[in-house]
Amino acid sequence: MKDTLDLENHVTCKTHGKQIGGIVCNHLLTGHGLGFFEPEPPAPASPQAWCFKCDEVYIEEKGFTKKFEDFSYLRLICIVCYEKVKKRNFLHLI
Repeated sequence: MKDTLDLENHVTCKTHGKQIGGIVCNHLLTGHGLGFFEPEPPAPASPQAWCFKCDEVYIEEKGFTKKFEDFSYLRLICIVCYEKVKKRNFLHLI
């Protein structure tokens, strides 16, 4: 992750300015309809999410491992961008 959180879990977004930070897999940043998985229980400091394929690796690895980190290439984004990514990738099953 290139950017960093400050002590209050804020990140400075080029578009939205200083916001609470969130963490997503690199696939979600440009993807559409890839699924949107958040850990249970939710991360206390900032929201985290990854796509369906990353979730498969997460389950296979039984959590955060080097293989999961390498595959997901987690990225730090602001909460406004996080919500946009969530809306674009969340799968609504009927």
